[in-house]
Amino acid sequence: MAQVTGAANIAREYRERYGWDMPTLKLARIMYSENPTAFLNVDGARKSLRYIEGKTGKHDRQNKTITPMEPRPKNPYNLPESDKSERMPFILPSACNNILLISDLHIPYHDNQAIELAFDYGVAHKVNTVFINGDLLDFHHLSKFMKDPRKRSVKHEFDIAKAFLRSLRDAFPTCMIYWLKGNHCIRYEHWLMTKAYEIFDDEYYQ
Repeated sequence: MAQVTGAANIAREYRERYGWDMPTLKLARIMYSENPTAFLNVDGARKSLRYIEGKTGKHDRQNKTITPMEPRPKNPYNLPESDKSERMPFILPSACNNILLISDLHIPYHDNQAIELAFDYGVAHKVNTVFINGDLLDFHHLSKFMKDPRKRSVKHEFDIAKAFLRSLRDAFPTCMIYWLKGNHCIRYEHWLMTKAYEIFDDEYYQ
C-alpha cells in the first residue's frame, strides 16, 4: 500500500480501513504507533480523526475541504450482542526509553546467576525502566496438570516473590517497574475462579 501523506488523509484512510464503529481513541493510538512522524502525539491523531468526522465544531465543519463520512449504521447485519472485552494497547510513557527486560523467572525455581547478570547489565547501563515480561511466578501447585507434592507450597512462592521484588526495587530504586502477567502468573486467578469463586473479587486475595 502506498504511503498516505497529510494528517487528514491518514485519518480518512485508517477510518475506512478499520470501520466507523472502532472507538476514536483506540484508532488514534493505532495511527500514532504506525505513523509517529505524522502526529505530535496520540491526541494529535485523535484530533485528525475528529476533523474528518465533522466533530471539531461549527467553524471547522464550515471551512474544511473534506466531506465528513456518513455514519455507518449500527449493527447493519443484526448480529447477536457480543460479550467481548475491549483490549486497549498499552503504550509505555516516552520517558521509559532505556529498558531492562526480564522474563520467565518462574520463582521459586529461578536462576540467581542469570538474574544477577541481568541486574548487572541494568545497573551498568543506568536503565530507567524494568519490564517483567511474564511468568515471574510458577505456581506449580495451582497447575491443572499433575502436581509434585515435593515442590514448594504456594505460600512459599509468594514469600520468595515478595523478597525478589524487594531486591529488584533496591537494585533499581528510581526505575519504573512494569509487570506483564504470564500464563503461570494467572494460575492463581484461575484457581480462585474455579475453587474459591466466592472470594475472587476480594481485594485482599487479589
